[in-house]
Amino acid sequence: MLTALSKDPNNHVKDTTTWTLGRIFEFLHRPTMETQIVTPSNCQHIITVLLQSMKDAPNLAEKAYGDLYFLAQGYEDCHQSSPLTTYFQEIVWSLLTVTHREDSLECRLRTTSYERLNEVVRCLNDEISPMVLQFVPVIMLELHKTLGEQKLSFNERQK
Repeated sequence: MLTALSKDPNNHVKDTTTWTLGRIFEFLHRPTMETQIVTPSNCQHIITVLLQSMKDAPNLAEKAYGDLYFLAQGYEDCHQSSPLTTYFQEIVWSLLTVTHREDSLECRLRTTSYERLNEVVRCLNDEISPMVLQFVPVIMLELHKTLGEQKLSFNERQK
């Protein structure tokens, strides 16, 4: 499925694959389950493909956000270290980068990006706290820019 999501030229195939991955992560991904869907050996590949999908068409990017959310949510009540912690910085930068897409305002990508960033931080355990503190000034600056751009966009539409 990850290969189809990253390499298939058909947008519909990617869309369906992204949706299916989201359902798999939502219902079958918990560290307490007997058979693990996400393992240390496949986690990097999963993250890489999801982050790459965020650069794709808006409908795929938004579904990839959802996949990332369900992936993080699987570790929400986990008392052990999450394998996502290793990729936290990469995830944050990818989500912030998406807010700069030219189509991010028209299709809610910008808002969704910040929502997913919030969920990833919320779902991971306390070991990421030092990294979150490092990113707070950057995230605040990005939010300030976003609000300024949205205000400008709104004012231009009013004219």
